[in-house]
Formats: sequence, structure tokens, C-alpha cells
Amino acid sequence: AFAEAAHAFEPGSWEKQQQPILTHGPAAWDLGAIHEHDLVRHSNGTYVLFYTGGCGGDCGCPGNFCDQGGLATSTDLRSWAKYKQGNPVLSYSKIRDRFDAKHRRPRSLSRIGEYWYLQYEGGSHSEVIGHNCSSIDSVGLARSKEIEGPWVEFHPLQLSIPQQPGPSMSSVWTGWPRCTTDDLDPGSLFCFYAA
Repeated sequence: AFAEAAHAFEPGSWEKQQQPILTHGPAAWDLGAIHEHDLVRHSNGTYVLFYTGGCGGDCGCPGNFCDQGGLATSTDLRSWAKYKQGNPVLSYSKIRDRFDAKHRRPRSLSRIGEYWYLQYEGGSHSEVIGHNCSSIDSVGLARSKEIEGPWVEFHPLQLSIPQQPGPSMSSVWTGWPRCTTDDLDPGSLFCFYAA
């Protein structure tokens, strides 16, 4: 999908488009910021941007700040429209002690068979003593038959790339997943992540 999106412009003819292509607000859930996204091309030819919206103050989130996932679409990669019927389509968990109760940031979207699979960064309200982290993040996995959701089918183990015990490189947080499918093994998903 990334290659298809890149080839919408001829190689060597990259030009900076009118910026920004998507602005924050006016809804409270993405009024503070728009960041961390993934771009795919839907089977109908429409480009879909699954992005993170950060609330801008009093938006009803715990602590008045959270990140949630929203959708925007385009037919030409220049003009974008937010999915007004259902944004945010990926809300933070309302269960306080879950790993994704502070935020859910969509990061990597893949189509495998009849499902869309979304690797997302989930933030908890936990703290790790001795580390300067605003939240402890882990990588979660959700799936849906429709790109618009509902994104309610989460990985049975909740975490797909959890923190590791002990003083390992991934003992505090895991995040920023970027995944790809393998054309030679259509059932496999390969992910890079930060720790």
C-alpha cells in the first residue's frame, strides 16, 4: 500500500504540497494535535489515513489528555476529508488498569484475508520508578472487517509486543510499530518496533 501511495507521483517529481493536508479540530477529541499515522490504499482506490488525534484540554479524558485514532480519506492525496460519522474510530480503553487506558495511537494497518489488522501503541496510567516516561506504552493488536470499524476485536492476549522483564532494552516500553505482510507468506506479519 505504501508503494502504491508513493507512485501516485512520478519518481523524481516530488513536490511539497500545500501544507498542512489535515488540520486539528474542530472536534474536541483531535483539537490539540494530529500525529502518528499510517496511510493505505483501499481496494476501491481511496487513500485512507488512520491518524492519532490528541485532545486539546477538557475533552473528558482521564487527566484531560488522551490520544485516539481517527480516519480521513482522499482520492488524490492532496484533499482530505475526516470521517465525520464515526471519529474517533479507535478510542482509549475505559477500563482504567488496562495497558491502553491512557491512549490508543494507530500505527500500522495491514489487510490480511477478510480482516484489517491494526498494530497500535497503547499507553497506560502506570509509572516506572527511575524512568522519565509520561506513560508506559505497549503495542496492541486490533482487527476489524471494515476499515471504519468497529475496532472491538482485540488480540486475545491484549498485548502483541509487551515489555520484557528485567533490565532488557524493552523493559520500560515498546512502541512505534511498523508492520508489513510477506507476499511469499500471505498469513505472516512482520513488525519493526522501538523499545
